[in-house]
Formats: sequence, C-alpha cells, structure tokens
Amino acid sequence: MSILKRKIMKEKVNLWIYPFVIVGVLLILTSGCKKKDDTNNSTPTPQVPTLTTVTVSSIAQTTAISGGNVTSEGSSVITNRGVCWNTSQSPTISDDHTTDGSGTGSFTSNLTTLTMNTLYYVRAYATNSAGTGYGNEVSFTTKWPPTVITTDISKITIDSAFGGGNVTDQGGSPVTSRGICWSTAQNPTTSDPHTSDGSGTGSFTSQLTGLSLNTHYFVRAYAINNDGTVYGNEVSFTTLSSPYTIGQHYGGGMIISIDGTGLHGLIVALSDQSGGTDWTTANQLCTNYNGGGHNDWRLPYRFPNELGLFYDQKFIIPGFTNAGYWGELYYTGTSAWTISIMNGGLYAYSLGSSYGARAVRAF
Repeated sequence: MSILKRKIMKEKVNLWIYPFVIVGVLLILTSGCKKKDDTNNSTPTPQVPTLTTVTVSSIAQTTAISGGNVTSEGSSVITNRGVCWNTSQSPTISDDHTTDGSGTGSFTSNLTTLTMNTLYYVRAYATNSAGTGYGNEVSFTTKWPPTVITTDISKITIDSAFGGGNVTDQGGSPVTSRGICWSTAQNPTTSDPHTSDGSGTGSFTSQLTGLSLNTHYFVRAYAINNDGTVYGNEVSFTTLSSPYTIGQHYGGGMIISIDGTGLHGLIVALSDQSGGTDWTTANQLCTNYNGGGHNDWRLPYRFPNELGLFYDQKFIIPGFTNAGYWGELYYTGTSAWTISIMNGGLYAYSLGSSYGARAVRAF
C-alpha cells in the first residue's frame, strides 16, 4: 500500500473518532456542572434543640422544683419548653410535663400532683419544628413524712388545758419528736409555744400552760421525722374567764383586786379590826384575825399599793369607821404608811398615832 493511501485511511479513522471525543467531553462538562448545582442547592439537616436538666430541689410530699437550660435552639425557633417526668426512665412529653415558655436560656418548672414516697425520673425538653430535644435525666424521691391526728382539748381552765395527738404512721423514717403547738392565730407551728411529748407512733397527751384567761387558741399536733415536720388537723378552744369578781364575798372577806391570771388577788376583811389604835396594836389585831378560818391575814402593803385599793374600792368595801388606815412599816422603822379614805393620799406617820385597822389576805 502506498504511503498516500495509508495517509488517507488514517485521516478517515480520525474523522470517525472525533465525534465520539467531542460527545465525551460534553458529557463530562455537563456532569461537572450538574454536580456543582446539586451541591449549591442542598438542604441542611434539621436539628432539635440542645439543653440540660436542672437538679430537682424543694422536694415535698406531692411537689418539687426542677427546670432546664436551653443552650442551642437547633435549626429553628423553639416554640415550647419545660420538664417531663415519670416513674419510668426516659420520660417524654407524652408523660406528665410542664410548659414553661419558649426560646433559649434557663427556666424553672414546678412539678405537681406527685405521689409521696415515690421515685421519679425527670428530663427537660425543648421543641422546635425539627422535633423535641431532651436534656440529661435526673431522679428524686418524694418525701414521706409522718401522719398525725390532733385530739380535742379538755380540762380547760383560765390558764391551762390538755390536748394531744395520735401518730398513726411514722412515714419513711422513725418519728424523732412529737407534741402539740398553739397560738392565738390559725395554723400554729413549732415556732409558736409547743410541747415535746416523746417520739414514735401512737397516742400522746400534752398540757398547754401559760395561757391567758378568756382567750381563743388554735392547736395542732405535730410529728417530725427525717422527711420533715407534719401537722395534724387544727382544733380550737377558749380559756375560761376568771371565776372571781370584784366585790365577791370569798375566802373570809371580800375580793377587792384580781390579777392578770384571774386566779389570784386580794381579799379585805368585812369589818374593821379597830376603829382607831396605834400601829403595833393594829398589826397584832390583823395578824391574829382568822376570818373564814384563815390565818394569813395582815396589814396591807404599800408596795405593791394594796393600801391604795382601800380608796379605790371604798364604795364597795363595807364598814369603814375611820378616815385613815394603817399599812406596812415605813423604811425607817419608826413610822408606818397610812391611807386617807377621804382623798387617797398615802402618808407616813409615827407608830404611836391612831388610825384604823383593816386586815387583808392574798388568794
């Protein structure tokens, strides 16, 4: 074959291959452009929020406090957040849960309607359009305090009464202290006056002392264990009024004074022991007097001012026969106090002076 013929055949082969080469190049270029376009138009993967769960605090019988901290909202705005809980692990928003606003940051949640002495699992949650994210899981056990009943009040006087309670269930740990507390305001606590009446379960009796006469009091029994202090039902009562009145005949004479307790005061003899005599004789007559069978009669004191009661109560005290009456010795020992029934004046006169004598006694 001649050189010219071979050259012509080679050129024919090249002309046949060129279209395929051109098509291949176009395909490569087209494929590269399409891949680049796909990369530029890709959609980011949706992300749920990121958050942590706050440790549970303020744990009570049926309530507790937790919360969370949303550190990242994810791929879209947070529309809801809170905590969820259950007695099984990994609680979700299908379980009991709170709703505590939206957005990132910290929040506080109140867990309610819990069952006492129960283990709960808690997780914070936050929801966006991608779904719901959950924080770490924490757990806690609700408190189990004792159960106590307050008994009715009895044996009421003007300054005391008896009450008590009954611890029917010790709760989650032994009862270390029990008693009753009282106040003139409702819902008394152990910060108010209270008794301490042993420990453990069962009934106990308590005495309320130091009360005021004719006063209304509220009373609750209490019991304490490791889970806290619990109070029984509230009862109330009113102390008695004083059984005595001014002018009442009592204790061998007449009552002319009653103190704040309503149980004590001063009694004066119903008549003079002398219409006029020196102090020594007056003192002897009064100390020897035994009206009503009592042997504690005496002259009235100046301090406290028992003598002044003669003037204050002169319209109810019977039988005054003198304008002035002897009292206790003056501090010098050479004179004694007297009271003027006319003007209430208190004067010290020599022991040889003549004044009336009227005995008194305390009750």
